[in-house]
Amino acid sequence: MRNVLILLKACLVSSIWSVVLLTQEKIMELLNQLRTGEIQELYVDNADFYDVRKVLVEQEDFKHFQGIAQRNGHVIYKYLEIPRS
Repeated sequence: MRNVLILLKACLVSSIWSVVLLTQEKIMELLNQLRTGEIQELYVDNADFYDVRKVLVEQEDFKHFQGIAQRNGHVIYKYLEIPRS
């Protein structure tokens, strides 16, 4: 099974709805997990896209993050060893 982190403000976990509050610190933690390989993909819900992007573009290694657009405005981020051009 791939090591994928699903990031949603409201996600279904064991038939119980839970809310994930995305603070700047939480976003940094998730980006660091992606950076270190602890997770391979980061799924960002369209409602959270701008909050995540705001933190992401401030990173020194911003070009190493690849965003792959999904349907309905969702994005999957991956971390690349070689920065994109």
